[in-house]
Amino acid sequence: MTTATESNSFASSYWERVFTLDLRSLAAFRIAVGLLLIFDVAMRWPDLRALYSDDGYFTRAHVNQYFSQAIAPDWQIGTWSLYLLRGDLGWAQTLFILQAVCGGLMVLGLATRVVTIAAWILVVSAQIRGPLVITGGDFILKMMLFWGMFLPLARRWSLDRLLFRRRWGTSPQDDPNQIVSWASAAYVIQVVTIYFCTGEAKLNQIWWQGEAMHYVLHLDIHCRPHAQNLLNYPWLLKVIAWGTLFIECVLIWFLLSPWRNAWWRMVNIVSYYAFHLGILLWMSIGLFPWICFALWLPLLPNEFWRRCCGLVEAPQALLPPTGWLRWIYWPAQAFCCCMIALVVFWNVANFEWLKLSSERIPPLIKLLARFTAIDQRFQMFGIPPKLSAWFVYEARLKDGSRVDLFRPGHELEFTKPLSVLHSIPTHNWRQLHRNLTSDHLAALREGLLDYHVKVWNESHGPDQEVMRARLHCFLYETGPNQPARSTSQRIWKVWNSPDQKTSPLLDDLLDTLQDKPNHPF
Repeated sequence: MTTATESNSFASSYWERVFTLDLRSLAAFRIAVGLLLIFDVAMRWPDLRALYSDDGYFTRAHVNQYFSQAIAPDWQIGTWSLYLLRGDLGWAQTLFILQAVCGGLMVLGLATRVVTIAAWILVVSAQIRGPLVITGGDFILKMMLFWGMFLPLARRWSLDRLLFRRRWGTSPQDDPNQIVSWASAAYVIQVVTIYFCTGEAKLNQIWWQGEAMHYVLHLDIHCRPHAQNLLNYPWLLKVIAWGTLFIECVLIWFLLSPWRNAWWRMVNIVSYYAFHLGILLWMSIGLFPWICFALWLPLLPNEFWRRCCGLVEAPQALLPPTGWLRWIYWPAQAFCCCMIALVVFWNVANFEWLKLSSERIPPLIKLLARFTAIDQRFQMFGIPPKLSAWFVYEARLKDGSRVDLFRPGHELEFTKPLSVLHSIPTHNWRQLHRNLTSDHLAALREGLLDYHVKVWNESHGPDQEVMRARLHCFLYETGPNQPARSTSQRIWKVWNSPDQKTSPLLDDLLDTLQDKPNHPF
């Protein structure tokens, strides 16, 4: 018969073995997240006018239109964003500069707690402002910052630590090297939730049969050209598909094993680093693989650092603060405990087989999830896309020439480019175009061509003004059963200049008479 003392001892042992994080791992995590914040700004900066200002394509009115149609009519209740306060370009630039500054301060470890909170606010604000250009990696970055607010990220390799030592005289021998708390438990559970929910979304026939990678590698808007070589090895694609299911649905749970937990952590880290390295080599999905690399850093166990540094040290646990700080610490830990439950509930509610519609989730839970920005959904390629696309921004100028508005200086072509990935200049535009191929977002395509016509006319003389333009979307089916690509064409938008003298019907006839490659419709 198990006594209460033995039960408490087992619970305490399980808690420490599974949820302890090393302070050096958290320091490496802090530096990596700081760099990611800077790289995120660098990646989005060229498209600030188009995607984050009212002078561009995706205005604040589009934000309201997107969330009202795709999320919920009452999306504004509990949802917030600093970018929605003003619509001018200068305001967006200021907020992104502040994000880069926060990233630099996190790398240095200066005022870390305050800076992490500020960075979380800025990242959440940017994601609400640009929902069509974010990926699952952006959701992960948001959650990394959220839990980072409650973790001691500055206790190693930081300016804060140097200042703390000088002021309070703490010696290295007195400073513990590990932390276990509700915040550390929340981080571990969040990692398990991310990958298991991604794997659960893949429990369908396409992945079971090992055919999923055929669809993924035909998504030319994100796949690098050399990724097509993998299609010559169907057996390897099956192994990759089944291996993905295994690590996401089975292996990830061993992070919660009290038996040889450090060993299982390293097995998971090596497996997922190999997995995300493959994504990095084969696909271009913004910062997604780099964010996932950083995600695993806090889970590097104490044994890893002992082997790397060659030190034999007793693993001490960082004790809760005393004095007035305990009045902040314990409410924060209780809040983390509640947020763990909310994160798990929210992700489970996204399981398709449960059929939990948004209307059935209590309004108070939805309000809290929106306000804390923990509303998340992870299902990367759960249902692989069966259509791939490329785009042509065709325009006839005032001097009679025809150009590609999206790629100035390139010859206007309607055949599929050798690399769809390289035909679209930035990750932001690639993600935007891919999302807009969904028919339920068709209304948001309207201003896309108008914006590119405006940009062209602003940078060219009167003789080269656009008189007529059309945005073409070419779609073709993918997958192992599509050896011959069946291509169809959709014209998303037609734009006519108010100064145009010829009728649109005549322009259509002239386009038909011109020599263009034929596509089956």
